[in-house]
Amino acid sequence: MDILRITFPKIILICNWQIFMIAKWKRKSRKLPNIRFRKVM
Repeated sequence: MDILRITFPKIILICNWQIFMIAKWKRKSRKLPNIRFRKVM
């Protein structure tokens, strides 16, 4: 259970960072079609 307590916040941080990066990238390249963005997801 201690391992879960340590790793779980890290997973949340990584997920939040990825969402932030995707949002940042999406803002930069609004010219690209949404279809390509969905494939990346």
